[in-house]
Amino acid sequence: MFPKTSCGPSVVRLQNGEVLSLADLPCTGVKRWTAARKRCVVRAVLYKIVTAEEIKTVYQLSDEEFSSWLSRYAHHGSEALKETKIKNYIQP
Repeated sequence: MFPKTSCGPSVVRLQNGEVLSLADLPCTGVKRWTAARKRCVVRAVLYKIVTAEEIKTVYQLSDEEFSSWLSRYAHHGSEALKETKIKNYIQP
């Protein structure tokens, strides 16, 4: 799915002891984005496993959509990625 072309690591160990790798990313063609899938792609970008451009291209995400995921994750954590909780985290 993702050819290893970037200079970043292919596997990272997160602060909580979890291991994140390219193999953990969701399959292409995802129609339903769960909070867990969003968290996985956001973490992959934050830990420089893949670039944001690669994620947006492979999963056909808009700049606005992916940026909102990054922003909500950065400010409020993975709970903010749940669509049922979005009204609690969007600023008017």
